[in-house]
Amino acid sequence: MTITDEDCLPETLGFNEQFEAAAASRPARGQAPSAATLALLRRNRLGGDTPPVRLPHGQDRVVEGAVKVRVFVPDHVDGVYLHVHGGG
Repeated sequence: MTITDEDCLPETLGFNEQFEAAAASRPARGQAPSAATLALLRRNRLGGDTPPVRLPHGQDRVVEGAVKVRVFVPDHVDGVYLHVHGGG
């Protein structure tokens, strides 16, 4: 099955355009960002320069291929959220 632009919601198409425009100004893969870009990214993250907090209810697991994941399971599940960050 091939998905085309006609199959996407207008909101999705709008998001894709914004994402592509933002991505165009980022350094190429394998190219180190400048010190100014790194400083900007660090300032813009939630919490600013505050170190991240490891929540006690998260569970560390290892899935197939020795991939480490951290899982948060609420008492009542209505859906699933998968966050894959681009960092190393």
